[in-house]
Amino acid sequence: PAEPQQTHEWVNTDLTSNSDEHNSTLTVSNSDETPNGESGRSGGTIESDPDWLSYYVAGLVDGHFDFVVAIGKQEMQAVGYKITHRLQYNSEGREVCDVLRTYLTSIGFEPRIRERTDTEYAHYEVTIAKRADIMTLLETVRPFLVAREEATRILCEELLPALDAGLHSTRKGFVELVGTIETSRE
Repeated sequence: PAEPQQTHEWVNTDLTSNSDEHNSTLTVSNSDETPNGESGRSGGTIESDPDWLSYYVAGLVDGHFDFVVAIGKQEMQAVGYKITHRLQYNSEGREVCDVLRTYLTSIGFEPRIRERTDTEYAHYEVTIAKRADIMTLLETVRPFLVAREEATRILCEELLPALDAGLHSTRKGFVELVGTIETSRE
């Protein structure tokens, strides 16, 4: 029998969310005025206001997405270990996942969305695992990030480009990448 794979994960959850405190319903104001009385954008549908959707998704990435980088033992790799990565979002309702699908499709890829009933509570899970898709999403919303800007910078400028370049396939490069991952956890 094969031994279970050992995996060590870093999940960047700078901001935690308590699902009881968050409403998964998406509402949009049709007012042309902002709360302080200034003129603002009008409308508020996904189709009519793509900027609005970018800001909304940036808020989700900033506060509710998990940035997961895992280091797992794998004998078939040159250094005996592998590095995997994904962005993940969990929601009790399907509505926000559908908004994410609309946005992600508009920027060039189809996310994996699945209903999870095998956990303590039933929920929907959106997963983005391809490097190019992670980069596309993060670079698109990056100008609007606040809490996760530094983690996004490390992923987009250091970790993902190094993986694309194959740095993880040499012992020295792998050690450097693990150092980058550890630094970003601090």
